[in-house]
Amino acid sequence: MSAYSFRRLRSLADVASHRAARLESLTALPELYVELSVRRSDVYAIQGDGVAGYLTVLDGTLTELFLIPAHRTYADTILEAAIESLDLRRAWACTFDPIALTACTSASRPYEVLGLSFRGLTPVPIPTPDPLPTERIAAPDDVERVRAANHLEVFDDPADIPLWVEKGRVTLFELSGEVAGFGLCTPVGAETLGCDLGVRVCPPYQGRGLGAWIIARMASRARALGLVPTAGCAFDNAVSRRTLERAGFVADHRLLHFEL
Repeated sequence: MSAYSFRRLRSLADVASHRAARLESLTALPELYVELSVRRSDVYAIQGDGVAGYLTVLDGTLTELFLIPAHRTYADTILEAAIESLDLRRAWACTFDPIALTACTSASRPYEVLGLSFRGLTPVPIPTPDPLPTERIAAPDDVERVRAANHLEVFDDPADIPLWVEKGRVTLFELSGEVAGFGLCTPVGAETLGCDLGVRVCPPYQGRGLGAWIIARMASRARALGLVPTAGCAFDNAVSRRTLERAGFVADHRLLHFEL
């Protein structure tokens, strides 16, 4: 084992082959929430007798870590070196990511569960809403209607709404001409078949089972696109968890936040 150092790279494109290998090492499909953060992160090659892997850092948080097989034994050493060299203060690790999880649990560190990852999906009977909402892909003229219906637990940055609408990721569900809710079907990335689902039901229409029905519709849409439906929510979001579970999803993984 040699000493490890870290070399700043220009972008994720510089580690494309290693990112592909990382996907193969995962035991479930990756998280959209984490992926969006990784895209905004600084990227570093891990040097140690050649390139040992890479990591990404966003505002002092380790957001992604990959090591080639010859260096995985030293995951704890590499993390300690990164803490010192890159001033890491926190780290994320999904429970389906064995490399990041091994590194973060190599020492006793405080952690909390940030989010629930729903990767299991079993078809269940879901009552058809009565009355039945109309359903259509949102158009650019609908951006303000989506913005008005939004909740910060769906689009935490409303500035993202026009882009999501432009890409055809937002489906409107309407009753009597009003927006009863909307669903999201967002491909996680070009390297994976994962498609993250989301739902918002407007307050006047809540409590009718509409959320689970919309999620089921979004899952069908993902499959029609040749993608695999996945979902996630904050650990303390009991309403979203209940909605996803009613739609047949199982929260079989967690996103963990470690203090370093």
